[in-house]
Amino acid sequence: DVRGLLVLIVAVGSIALGQRIVSQPCPDPASRPIVQYFDLQRYVDGRWYEISRYDQHFEKDCDCGYATYTPQADGSVKVQNCCERLPNTTVKCSIGKAVVSFPDEFPLEGKFNVTFGGPPKNSNYWILDTDYDNYALIYYCKNLSESKSAEAAWVLSKQRTINPSVRDTVDKLVDKYFVRQDMRVTEQSQSNCGSFSKMKVIPFWMVTMAYLWCAIDVCRGGLLTTTCQQFEEDYNFKEDKFTGMWYEIRRLNDPSVPQHEDCVVMNYQLGEKGSFNIRQSYQIGDESEPIYRGGKADPKVFQDARIPKFFERYNTTDPADPDLSIDIVATDYKSYAIIYSCTSINSTHYNGMLLIIIASRLLR
Repeated sequence: DVRGLLVLIVAVGSIALGQRIVSQPCPDPASRPIVQYFDLQRYVDGRWYEISRYDQHFEKDCDCGYATYTPQADGSVKVQNCCERLPNTTVKCSIGKAVVSFPDEFPLEGKFNVTFGGPPKNSNYWILDTDYDNYALIYYCKNLSESKSAEAAWVLSKQRTINPSVRDTVDKLVDKYFVRQDMRVTEQSQSNCGSFSKMKVIPFWMVTMAYLWCAIDVCRGGLLTTTCQQFEEDYNFKEDKFTGMWYEIRRLNDPSVPQHEDCVVMNYQLGEKGSFNIRQSYQIGDESEPIYRGGKADPKVFQDARIPKFFERYNTTDPADPDLSIDIVATDYKSYAIIYSCTSINSTHYNGMLLIIIASRLLR
């Protein structure tokens, strides 16, 4: 499934989006001691590979996972979590931010506030044990009620497998803190995780952006009651680099549409004065034949500058028919693009759409 390439893999940190639900409150904090005298510099040095985890919704079928942590000038840490959904070997990544939860306390604890959108205000990444060079055990728990809680747990290593010299230690820690039979082992073999060497990384901050819009009621396509989003305009849009085949891999759902278009492919060919001629194909239902339609997109021009805002129409030449205003919010021209559209209907309602598309060369 092409659209499955960009299922959001928030992995370590996006705890609220899917956890292991248990019918008991969170364990006594004393039974889950946190690393003391935490050495941040040693911890963020190098790549951490995921060895096992409590499976979560947004990590479903995710293998070959790893995380890199890059210190920033403001004292925060840039988090990049990546994985693959085998047998497809396209690396999918999400970019987040982490800060030490209680930086002024002594001794410093191994706790982070991690976010993939918005300020990092919740302590949700607790390091139970680590030797900094070989392994780390990560845990988080949140009470949902007096009798129910949500847990997340990971075993990480700075190698693709646990070093034999510390395997017994890690096994004992897993049995002490986690439920082993509920841990999903992550595939990390070099033969199956082939694109670690190719590193064809799809930037997953763009999918996170879609989820941020969900938080402000834009994630349901169609009729909205929020204002349209405004984006800073780039005056250096390069139409010639945007030409070619693009595959739609995700769009925000419109609950008012009973039949959804699938297998959507768009071919953008450069026309006159920076406009695009568009050839689109799609299917409705698993057994249907492809349906084709043609269209045109005319760019918004500011003096001599090119702006990634277009007025698009399909299968109509009647000037009375409304154009669809679209923004190309972000693109690297060769692998991904985010397309957003929002039209004011009246003072309180708007018609919105968000697409995430991926270039054909990444699907070969």
